[in-house]
Amino acid sequence: MTGNANGPMGAWLVHHNVLPHDGNVLRVKGHQGRALGRDGVIDVTVTIRDNQPEKVTISGTAVILFHAEWAIDF
Repeated sequence: MTGNANGPMGAWLVHHNVLPHDGNVLRVKGHQGRALGRDGVIDVTVTIRDNQPEKVTISGTAVILFHAEWAIDF
């Protein structure tokens, strides 16, 4: 799952008035990985003010496929 895609998508949906909302909040769920048997779900909540996105929060579940550490030498 990637909040880097789903979070901004929620703000975009509000900004462009793509989905109906109550003027205060929009909640959507994103699904990814189901076809691979690694279903992840992300909950996106967009707080709305003056009909524009004010705050975006994300949460959810996912399957960890690997763990890695990077070392950067300066």
